[in-house]
Parts: sequence; structure tokens; C-alpha cells
Amino acid sequence: MGTLRSAPGSDLLPDRERLLFVEQFEKDIGFYQLFFLLISRSLPIRNVDLVWAEQGPLGRTGRRHLGITEALDSPSSRLLGCLNQNPHPAFCNVINGNGCHEAESCGLSDKAAEELVRQTGKSQVYRCHFGLIDVAVPVMVNGQQIATLFTGQVLRTPPSRDGFVQITKDVAKLSYLDLNQLEQAYWKVPVVSEADIRNITEVLEAFAEYLSNSWLRMAEAIKERRRKDRELHLSRKEFVYHTLEGGDGGSTDIEEVRDLARKIGFTKMPNRVLVVRLETEEECQVPAIQFDLSFATALTPVEEICEGLTNVAAAHLRKTGICVLFHDPQDRQGRTAEFFAHRLANRLLQAIHDQCQLRVRIGIGTAKDEWSHLADSYREASTALAGSTATIATYRKPTNCFADLSSRAERLNQLLMEHKLEEAQSEIAALPVLASRCLSSETEDFTALSLFFSATLESLCFTAHNLGCDADAIALIGKSPGAFVEQASNMLQLRETWLRSAGRVIGEVQRLYSSKRKKIAERACRMIDLSIEHGVSFERLSISSISSALGVSASHMGRTFKRETGRTFERYLAEKRVEHARRLLLDPLNNVSEVAHKCGFVDASYFARVFRRFAGCSPSEYCQAPIRAIAAAQVHA
Repeated sequence: MGTLRSAPGSDLLPDRERLLFVEQFEKDIGFYQLFFLLISRSLPIRNVDLVWAEQGPLGRTGRRHLGITEALDSPSSRLLGCLNQNPHPAFCNVINGNGCHEAESCGLSDKAAEELVRQTGKSQVYRCHFGLIDVAVPVMVNGQQIATLFTGQVLRTPPSRDGFVQITKDVAKLSYLDLNQLEQAYWKVPVVSEADIRNITEVLEAFAEYLSNSWLRMAEAIKERRRKDRELHLSRKEFVYHTLEGGDGGSTDIEEVRDLARKIGFTKMPNRVLVVRLETEEECQVPAIQFDLSFATALTPVEEICEGLTNVAAAHLRKTGICVLFHDPQDRQGRTAEFFAHRLANRLLQAIHDQCQLRVRIGIGTAKDEWSHLADSYREASTALAGSTATIATYRKPTNCFADLSSRAERLNQLLMEHKLEEAQSEIAALPVLASRCLSSETEDFTALSLFFSATLESLCFTAHNLGCDADAIALIGKSPGAFVEQASNMLQLRETWLRSAGRVIGEVQRLYSSKRKKIAERACRMIDLSIEHGVSFERLSISSISSALGVSASHMGRTFKRETGRTFERYLAEKRVEHARRLLLDPLNNVSEVAHKCGFVDASYFARVFRRFAGCSPSEYCQAPIRAIAAAQVHA
């Protein structure tokens, strides 16, 4: 049959699920063909066709069909000894001119029969336009017809002279017919009994029910597969975010990242970062909608390639770019095999070029011993891009005085992460002085320093963004790195631009640190209180949903909340649930089970245990005498 473009009922599915459904249907074709061959061997009516809409109006012409003809060409026909069998009577081939005139002959009958079974939802035994008996059985799913099973092309009574005279009247409009051939074929049409027709109809109805149930199972399986794919995609993005964020090395961070790694199929933790940079909307000077489409088109092949590789994950993070985390194999001496990173980079470049016209460059950081250091590999990849015009730029540790510059830049980021802002400001002021010592009279050196300051500022913005600074403010500062190359014509201008921009980053971090943890905890508590006040379901309140709304990771949220409130987020939420339950239990119209459900408890007995832990009494005791129950709980406490 070749590759199918559709399957029965595939037009009822969303576009993204349709192709998967067709692929699954193709896997079952061998079974369907075997079924048709068994019918051909065991029943008097030997031909069966499964017909469904592929495009165009109803009717077999312009539609897709799978039937006994295709089954006879399959391997199963040889196994069953069905070779050289032709279940279709020669009469029909003469009528439709061996398929050349099907639309004006057999197609008319099939179209009318399909319309009838679609309207009635029931099987139909009918006389075709040219005198033979056919059967049409609908395949229905949720009240909609997705396909039709056809069989027949037989006679109820033996051929006769009067019967053929009637047929000549029926085919009078078919000018291409040879009546002598038609008469010879007519006398060879199979004759079957009413019982035979009933039997084949019942068999096809059972098969139609199987097809319907199979359709529902496949559709549900594909939805579940799509759901898991979406979850996996989010897990990859979360994994990239957490690894680039680094974490404080606590057991919670490590276990969370390793759980995500196992979930997305990593057998080895990533040790290297590759950054894909596409030209910006301003650089390519195209309308915003066209740029968004091109960007999405470029992102798709990157994700597809990475999803097909082992120990590779990619995600596009806002203000960070397309980051690819991967495990770069090492030799026995622990040296990284550079060819793997460059081969991956070349594959990504080629895939993007094949899909869109956006210019693309790729930076590659060095391999790290620990996943928590991958943020450094990301910064190295960004530095490589800033310091080179190559399409694929690999980070190399600077030599001589530039090595000292690089280490001081890394120290600056570390001070920022450790909240040592006064020391960070000193480092910012010292960097231009150290840079002046490295600067020679050569233009190339000045350009290299310009690129160094540009990359260092970008790295500072990345660190500040990860710490939780205002994204828009950091993005505004991050637009200025280009000024180092485009505007600074001498060392003085370079120094002033650096001090001004880096100082703004420190200012944003200072505003963040003034009461960041307290703000996060207060906002979380306020969000929970407001959600309860406005009747938001407790199922929608979780540390992941609250942390996502606040723009921080769940692990960071949990640690901050515990430090500022002295209790875990989960305990605070449980207290609020019990507090809300107390108010609901005061209403005599609410019973304990209803209150448990409204407060997000699936199990009433579990609700009772939690309620007693915080209220000191059972929900039933509280309902009967709330004042006495509270007093008794206080005495017991």
C-alpha cells in the first residue's frame, strides 16, 4: 500500500496526534489483511474492503481503502495458500472499466450506501445501481462514522435472461461498456443465500466493533504518549534550569537534579554546556511575527536532535538562550574527547540551516567534574562566543595576564553568588586597572579586552538573573554589552562603560538582598491566604505552583520559607487547611466528609489525623462543641 497519509477517523484528532495515529494504524495492517484472507477462505462472500475518507467528498473515488486486493499481495497470502485467488467478480471490473470509470459506476453505489449507513448508523444490504447485492457496515466511534466495511458483489438468485435484460437497462448510460463481455461476466457472478448474507454481515459488524474499540484504545494511548512527551519536555527544561542554577550543594538540590536526570533518561550526568545563539530580531531586521516563527522553527530541530541522543538535554531559557547540556566522553587519562562536542555542534548547525535562514553561532564550554559547576561551563561558552567570530567557538583558558583577568572575572561572579557585595564592588573597580596592565598598543589586544568586558558583564547579568533579580531590569542592562565593542574607542571609555554597567548589576543585587528571603516568604504566605479567601482549590496550591508564580525554584522556595518562618512550606499549608476546615465545620450544613473534600483531603480518615495533630481534637468533637474542644486541646497542650 505504501505509506498512508491517513487512517480511519484520523481527521477527528488534533494535528499533532494525527501522524502518530496513522503510524500506529499502519502497524496493525498486517492483522487486518490476515482477517480479510480468512474471510475469503471461509465464507461464500469473499471480498471485503475497508474504506475511509482521506480527502475530498464522500464516495470511494478520492478515498483510501484497504481490502482483499492488498491482502492477496501480502506475505500472509502465501502462508495461507491464497495465491492466484481473485475474489472480485469480473462483472464489476467490466462495469467500472477496470477502475478507469469507477466514479461514474461503482462509486455512485458506494457513495449512496455510505451516506445511508452514516445517517442510520446501521448496516445496509442493498442492490447496487447495476443489479448486484452489496453490504455496507459502518464503523462508528462516539456516534461518528470513521469508515465503512464493504462486501457483496453477489446475486441472491441464479443469473437469468430476464435479469440480464434489466441490467442492460441499468447500464445504458455507460457508453464505454462492451455488452458481450458484460453478459459473459454476468453468468459467472457468485450466488449466495440470505443466510450467507446474514452471516457475513454479522462477521463484519463484529469486526467493525473491534475497529471502533481499537480506535478508542489507540487514541487514548496517543493522548497519554503526548502527555508524557509534554511532561518529559518540561522535565528537560527544569533539569537544564537547575543545573545552570547550580544550587548550594545541599542534599535536596542534588537529589532533585538526579531525580530529573533519571526521569529524562540520563545514564551519566552532563559535564559540559553548549550554547546556541541565533541572531536577534534587531539584527535580522524582520517583523516580530516572522522572527518568532523563524526562532521556533530553529528551536524544533535542536530539541529533536537532543531528544534522540543519550545523555543530552536542550532547553531555551529566557535571557539565557538555547542551552545544550551533554555528557562529553573522556579517555582513560580523563581527557575530554573534543570531537564529540564539535560533532554535536555541527549537527545542530546543519539542522538549523536546513529549517530557517537565521544566522547561528555555537559556543562550547569546558567539561566540569561536577554538575553543580555547569553554570561555569555556560559562562565559558558565552565567553567563547563573545571573544571570537567563528561559527563554532570553543572556550580556551586565557594565557599570560589574560588568565589572571579570567580568574578575577570568575571570582567576581562567585562573590556575587555568595552575597559579598562590597568585595564584588572592589573587584569591579580593580578589573580595569588589571586590564590596563595587559593592554598593549595593538588594536587586536584592545578588541580582545572589549570582548572580555562584554562577556564578563553578560556573565554578571546571568548570575544576577539566577539569583532572582528583576528580569526586566537585568535584561535592560544586558543590552549594553555591545557598546563595549561599538562605542568604546579607548581604554577610558571602556573603563567608564564597564564601571557604569557592572555597578548597575550590583545595585540590582543589593535591592534583591535587602530583604529577598523575607519578601519571598511573605509573598508565598500572602498568595496562599488570598487563594483560600477567593475559594481556589487546595489541589492547585503546592510549592511548585507558588514557586513558579514567584519566579524561583521549588527547592530555593522551600529553603527560604523554612529559614524565614521557622516551619516548612508543607506544614504551613497544612495549618492553613486545618484553619479553613475549622471555619467550615462551624457551619452545621457541612459534614466532616464534605469539609475534608473542600480542604483538599481525598481520604476522610487522613483528614481526621491531620486535624487532630493541629487542632488537638477530632473534626467530630470540634463540630459538636468547638469551644470545649479547643479548651480541652489547650489544657492537653
